[in-house]
Amino acid sequence: MAKFTNYEFTEEQNRVIAVLANRILVLGIVLIAIGIPILAMIFKGDLVATSIGALYILMGTLSLNSYASFRRIVTTTHRDISNLMDAMKALATMYTLQILVFVGSAIAFVIFELRLLQ
Repeated sequence: MAKFTNYEFTEEQNRVIAVLANRILVLGIVLIAIGIPILAMIFKGDLVATSIGALYILMGTLSLNSYASFRRIVTTTHRDISNLMDAMKALATMYTLQILVFVGSAIAFVIFELRLLQ
């Protein structure tokens, strides 16, 4: 596999990456901000809400990790490709978590509905 040790994105490409990074930053902050009060439901004994809050915070944290890597592409030199790969890995982890949550939720919903039909 070829190594791109000194590749630099153009100014226009950096602008596009910067816009994406900022949107990922906002998403991460919003997810964490929503997750914290939901996580606080642990004090009321609501373990389902607590789990949901923890997932929001985890996805927010993964978003912030991805943001940091995308931002480094724009603000550093001679490491654009490795920073891009770090950002892609963080996004892949977040999307894998989302897939697991959505599939798990769908399965739980079907099981719950089937139990109601009995």
